[in-house]
Amino acid sequence: MADVVLFTNTFPYGVGETFLEDEIPLLSEAFDRVIVYPLHMPDNPISNGYSRGDRIAPYNFEVRPPLLDFDNKNRWKLLTKGLFCMSWASGFSYELIRIFRIFFKCGENAGLKARFKDMRNSLWIFCNYTLLLRAMLANRKALRAIRADLDRVAYFYWGDKSAMLIPYLKQSVAPGSTKFVARFHGSDLYENAKGFLPYRRKIFKSLDYAIAISQNGAEYIRRNYSQWLHSQDALKIFPLGSMNPMPVPIMQHTRKFRIMSCSNVIPLKRVGMIAEALQQLGKNMSTLLELSSQNINGIEWVHFGDGPLLGEVKSKCNGLPSFMKVIFMGQQPHENVMDYYVRNRVDLLVQVSTSEGVPVSIMEAMSFGTPVVATNVGGVSEIVNNTNGTLLDRNLSVKNLADAIYSYLNMDEATTDVKRQAAFSTWQEHWNGASNYSAFAEFLKGL
Repeated sequence: MADVVLFTNTFPYGVGETFLEDEIPLLSEAFDRVIVYPLHMPDNPISNGYSRGDRIAPYNFEVRPPLLDFDNKNRWKLLTKGLFCMSWASGFSYELIRIFRIFFKCGENAGLKARFKDMRNSLWIFCNYTLLLRAMLANRKALRAIRADLDRVAYFYWGDKSAMLIPYLKQSVAPGSTKFVARFHGSDLYENAKGFLPYRRKIFKSLDYAIAISQNGAEYIRRNYSQWLHSQDALKIFPLGSMNPMPVPIMQHTRKFRIMSCSNVIPLKRVGMIAEALQQLGKNMSTLLELSSQNINGIEWVHFGDGPLLGEVKSKCNGLPSFMKVIFMGQQPHENVMDYYVRNRVDLLVQVSTSEGVPVSIMEAMSFGTPVVATNVGGVSEIVNNTNGTLLDRNLSVKNLADAIYSYLNMDEATTDVKRQAAFSTWQEHWNGASNYSAFAEFLKGL
């Protein structure tokens, strides 16, 4: 056996990257040690002890100091640490040329104003990532520690940010002694999520294996980056998964129709659209009549997650009718979300993002037999279909979403039970974390 060095964004600090909590125990079984290098610690640690990094502690789990001594969202510190340092990085000119190529390439489909806006956004992202790379390279102590820890496998959970270090780390190890592996999910893969992702060429050329979490993600890599992979065999697909000890889905019916959403409250997730859809449903008196005919006495929307747009979403909930209740749970530890599913029947999960990989929140919902209404983006169509839920167009309107929710309110119990069983079966057959993470751990172990 050997060690695996795992690079994360904040895990095990804060409450992000919750899906790693299911994967870590299986990595722990496959390797002598799991050595974790978080990119940074969140600026606003929570008070439940997770800020200390003790979310999960297998006997061979070791956490090293973060690569940055500040939250990378702190623009001032990023500027000072990334600009005023002696670190060396390359590839700037190639990325600038890419930005200008994108500007001229999109000219046929966009006006001059839109093209300049896209270029400005790309330059902003490029500058942020470059400052981040320089700040990481400036932490010589961390780089020395990483090089000392590198053994058989260096596993980057995300294909951006910390992964920018791969070309520099690979230069310092004996050829073939360490395999460099990176997972690619959604925002770290699809450039339409952020508008531009720099240093793609350097990362892919240095990787031994690029791991896509979906068929869609793999096709995106083949289409855009395969020329930089050292071989076609360097691209693998290993889906994520979720854990659920419950052997069967919750089938008993209740008198409250409960909708759930689980995400950061940021523009990409469009959480506010759920509030707008409920407003539209609330204005339709037939909704209340349908509830009564289905023996339902109200609608409840529960949202797990926090973010800069939460206040705006809350304001959109003002004036909802009395038969609609909204509960904002805030950012919660992973086990609290799972415990909610155990204690409460959730009738529908709603996910209306503009870009995704394959959301673990959907896997978790389906593991409890919850149908899903989701936008057809990224690899979502590989888990959601018209048997276990409803796929909506990425450019859906509020009316489209309201109609989709209404169709579930108007669904008879027998059809609902079929949907719930199909959701559970989808998870059990394809997205069960116990089998998916075990297969991936064995793959890493065999490198």
